[in-house]
Amino acid sequence: MKSVKPSVLIYGYDVSLLETRSWVLGRNGFEVGKASHLREAEAVASARPIDLFLMCHTIPAQERRSAVAAIQAVRPQAKVMLVTTATHPVPEGPWHTVDALAGAAELIRVARRAIET
Repeated sequence: MKSVKPSVLIYGYDVSLLETRSWVLGRNGFEVGKASHLREAEAVASARPIDLFLMCHTIPAQERRSAVAAIQAVRPQAKVMLVTTATHPVPEGPWHTVDALAGAAELIRVARRAIET
């Protein structure tokens, strides 16, 4: 029996970072959707199941809560993971975090842990 790949939706404003993170996760067993606008992210989340909503540090802090709420309105079971930097504080909430400079292995590890918990 073939196992189902975990599904990740990556949302961020930098298309190059979206492509890179999508490639890294896709090469490591994840099914990846990506969006550079919130409406696009909502459409992707509405169209297929999402195990993990990964929000890039390029989304301003003041927009993060509303983006999480919008996706969880469509996919309430989706876990949330934020990519962080020293200049992009993490709002309090029930999410997993990974530093933007941590590297591919850490991104993969935290994404797997987020989905499993």
